[in-house]
Amino acid sequence: MSALVRRLDHLVLAVRDLEEAAARWQGLGLDVRPGGNHPGLGTHNALVRFGADYVELLAVRDEAEARAGGLMAPVLSLLQRRREVMAGLCLASDDIDALARALAAAGLSYRGPVAMSRRRPDGRVLGWRLLVPESTPWRCPLPFFIQWDDPDDARLQWERPGEHRLGARSIAAVAMLVEDMPRASAVYGEVLGLDQLGEDALPELGAHRARFALGDCVLELLCPDRPGEAGDEMASLGPGPFRLCLRVADLDDARRFLVSAGARTSPEPGLPGAVRVAHRGLGARLALVADLWPRNL
Repeated sequence: MSALVRRLDHLVLAVRDLEEAAARWQGLGLDVRPGGNHPGLGTHNALVRFGADYVELLAVRDEAEARAGGLMAPVLSLLQRRREVMAGLCLASDDIDALARALAAAGLSYRGPVAMSRRRPDGRVLGWRLLVPESTPWRCPLPFFIQWDDPDDARLQWERPGEHRLGARSIAAVAMLVEDMPRASAVYGEVLGLDQLGEDALPELGAHRARFALGDCVLELLCPDRPGEAGDEMASLGPGPFRLCLRVADLDDARRFLVSAGARTSPEPGLPGAVRVAHRGLGARLALVADLWPRNL
């Protein structure tokens, strides 16, 4: 993998009500902790942290400020349609300036790097630089990129991994809906330098799929090519994140806990051995795999 992109950093889940969404995800056996406020953006968040990777629950706390800032205005539009929606994917870089040059050389329009920050409830300010698609980072087939001011090990002392009753260990896979598979594959493979694991048909979802290695995670690109769930989601929300898959310590134990919590489980198409989680109000397509799930399946 290119040193320009090191790992998956986080998946953004936009929610209308942060407290209500946090309670819902907590009810699924995931440890949800306060994140803080984003000065100038009108948003606040909560985090479901596994290690350096995490799921961000992002909500608007000040609509006027969010609209004025511009970056979050599309999130408001998304939340008028759904109360919870997978909105964006962020990848971590150790050299975001070099990454910006590589993206520009490939003809991809990105803004930044822009310095940003978040004030934690304990008063500590975390800083980073962000590189985002020129159009919008939300419901986009391309990721946005982050370079943290502090190294991962230091930040994990301030924001420690959660203690998840579900047994969640890490993000195992993320699927992205794309409209043009050759172009998307070229961006992720040739520009970002991710190793391609394979390409296949996924008729259960009505899509063609390409898989890339992203550290210990699998990045799936899904291009709808026939009627199915992938095409339905594309028609409803456009390209962007489609599925989140978590790695858990004991899949049977996780399934039993979810059933006791009122969730339903079923096989998840395209991920051998994976379990799909369905729960009232859950806006993300969520799947689970065993801790030793091999990413090259």
